[in-house]
Amino acid sequence: MERETKRTDAPMPDQGAPGDPATIDATGSEAQPVEAAPLPGAIPVEPASELPDAADPVMAAKQRSEILKSLLAFYAHGLAPVGETAVGERCWPALLHPYRRFAAIRHEFPLCLLPPGADRPARSLAEIIDEFVDESGPDGDEKERLRRHAYQLEARIGELVSDNPGLSLDAAAGKASANLLDVTPLAGKKKQRLGENLEQLRAALARPLGLAGCEPDLPCKLFEQVAPRHWRTRSAAWSEQLAMLVHNLRDILRVDFDHSPDAKSAGHLRDALGTGQRDDVDAERMAAMLGRTRLAEPLPEERRTRIRETLETLTGLQPLFGDPDRRDDSNGVSSFSLDPVSDDCAAALARHDARQREMVAFFRAVRVAELEVSNRYEAALHDSFFASFDASHLSREELSLCPPVVLVLHQADVGDWDAQALLGLLVADLPVKIILQLDCLGSRTPPGRSTWVCALPRMAMSLGHVFVMQCPASRPGELVKGFARGLDHIGSALFCVYTGAPTGESRLPRYLDCASATESRAFPAYEYDPDRGPTQAERMCLLDNPQQTRAWVSEPFAFRDASGANKTRDIAFTLADFLMTDVRQAEFFCQVPPSHWHPNMVPLDEFLDMDWEIAVRDIPYLLAVDENGKLHRVVVTRSMVRQIAHCAARWRTLQEEGGIGNSHALNLLAAEKDCLQQQLAEEVARIREQHELQLEQGVGELTREIVARIAAQLTDGTDSGFAAASTPSLTQAAAAPPAAESAAAAEAVAAESAPGDTGETDEEDSPSLDEPYIDTPLCTACDDCTTMSAQIFAYNEDKQAYIKDAAAGTYQELVLAAEKCPVSIIHPGKPRDADEPNLDEWIARAKPYL
Repeated sequence: MERETKRTDAPMPDQGAPGDPATIDATGSEAQPVEAAPLPGAIPVEPASELPDAADPVMAAKQRSEILKSLLAFYAHGLAPVGETAVGERCWPALLHPYRRFAAIRHEFPLCLLPPGADRPARSLAEIIDEFVDESGPDGDEKERLRRHAYQLEARIGELVSDNPGLSLDAAAGKASANLLDVTPLAGKKKQRLGENLEQLRAALARPLGLAGCEPDLPCKLFEQVAPRHWRTRSAAWSEQLAMLVHNLRDILRVDFDHSPDAKSAGHLRDALGTGQRDDVDAERMAAMLGRTRLAEPLPEERRTRIRETLETLTGLQPLFGDPDRRDDSNGVSSFSLDPVSDDCAAALARHDARQREMVAFFRAVRVAELEVSNRYEAALHDSFFASFDASHLSREELSLCPPVVLVLHQADVGDWDAQALLGLLVADLPVKIILQLDCLGSRTPPGRSTWVCALPRMAMSLGHVFVMQCPASRPGELVKGFARGLDHIGSALFCVYTGAPTGESRLPRYLDCASATESRAFPAYEYDPDRGPTQAERMCLLDNPQQTRAWVSEPFAFRDASGANKTRDIAFTLADFLMTDVRQAEFFCQVPPSHWHPNMVPLDEFLDMDWEIAVRDIPYLLAVDENGKLHRVVVTRSMVRQIAHCAARWRTLQEEGGIGNSHALNLLAAEKDCLQQQLAEEVARIREQHELQLEQGVGELTREIVARIAAQLTDGTDSGFAAASTPSLTQAAAAPPAAESAAAAEAVAAESAPGDTGETDEEDSPSLDEPYIDTPLCTACDDCTTMSAQIFAYNEDKQAYIKDAAAGTYQELVLAAEKCPVSIIHPGKPRDADEPNLDEWIARAKPYL
């Protein structure tokens, strides 16, 4: 499921029995193991449905109706009908079928627990073996043979650790090597090579290291490895300061004694000389001589007593912080031991109170010692202060040097009466580190076992000051890092670990059980650290849950249908898949034989996408596969579907808290997007309105100029350049003549033309409005018209377009240019050539621009 590396069963020539595991890949470091594809196996086969056929349609319909009623009765009320059976002992969820031969899959376990001087608390045995094989020599057949033998030895060691948790690495390697040699079918040189390789491996693993498998005691074993290292690192600098403080106090007392009469007595002098010089020196005469010398003032008795009491308090707890000159001793920190309190909140609180009193007295003595060493202690000022000194006076640094109380809770031993005491410890933010081990995540638990403790991590996280880590036992790397961060936190810390169902309560190996809990969202991995910062985004972290941006983990599932065709479909791995393997939850599941496979049965993941609250005739089922590769359908109850919905809701909340699809952020983003779109629309409308106003003003001025030009030409009796030239610009337009001059000119024209007036006007002498033209002053110099036809259009000296020669192109080109013009200032007029193709179409398209 997670963080495994697959093995293969293809034997080498001298590998041994075909069933012995081997591997084609290996995990990397314990912190970042390699994730690989599951072990390939036989493809599951779907049996043919055996519903009543249509030989007797009436009877078949009646039987199908009865089957549907029985299935609905189980779904709604949990009433198992005749024909259905409990889920088979060897039936696994479909997506777990490739992992059925779990012994052939390599993973992080067993772990080797390293001594205190090592750079980390534990290493995977797989990592140690890979390191040895990689360094054994050049690549080739011999190295590959050694690798395969090493993987066989690793698998046997894992089996031995499961049966004998107390075995050390050297003892387990010796037993596993002997066992492999006893059971191998090899003979002759092949068996000899196997023995030689096993001897190399046994010698490489001959270290008295403890071993830990994926077992219920794993969290405590790892915590015991992490805590001393963490404490030694934290107290290293303080240990040296404390040693110096003790040394200085002893110096004060020694100097005081040296100035006392007792220091000059014959008996003291005789002892100081030692046995070698006692006969050569007269101690009595020396004492008499020294007695005549003037003595310094001795310390006041009150101060001497205070320093002695302070020194006694400091030296009493000095071993707790270790000897600064022996930081790497094999026993770790001298007097620090885990010594956890087990399943007793009251006892943990009592131990905390006693330890707190002891540490308050210790740091009171530290404060007094610092004042005495610097000769700054004033009885009148400090006596009253230290008389009322309590835990509230401790600084954050001093609190960090108070060893925490460790409380180990097992779900089976935590009763409802412990809730108040446990929450009291967390609310008070006492330096108590709680390891909570869960072994049941379903709603059905054995009598006397509480389910509320499963919600304790969320409760603790809501307090805001408690460090919380939730992680399955199948992730030892995350556990180690989480323990270290929780120990860094000065206040309360809660480590919630799912250690797998008790032996016999799950169909899965413990490792797969733990991994499946996280895959199914039943037990997501996350961490809440108040020390990271003040915001939720800084404090909350989802610990690499599979496909954590989605509601459920979904993987392709390959199978062969009843017709023999190979098919693949995506299947979601939900809470139901996980709980189906827990025999304590059996009442929620019913295995349906093919004779009862009704058309109204719906795959569970599809059913969850429906409005299942009103789906009254659909029955959800999930797929399971037995050890023979046969596909089965398992119907679930409505109450199980409700549990799945609650699980999905909890996971959705965790996603939001972890920064995935946060609804508040999405709503703010949508609101901001709407606001920006509205502002953009208003800005576009404003620009459009301003542009239209400017366009109307420009068109109005141009219209007045054109009318004035036409009127001037008519009154002057000339058409100079009007027909063929472009519309003049506003600056070049001729001024309109005064009204009197216009009238006189009109009369003169009329008089001259009167004798020969025929009532007709010469078209060539009169300007025509059917000629094409451009509103040149409004040109934006976009180059569209000149690019289309440089023969018709050109730019004047002001970089504004005009019609250079309308006859140089077709009427189609004029219309197309008018359509393309972004400011619509090209007017195509009427066509010159009545024989131009498709003229009716171009005349119709020109109308909006005339």
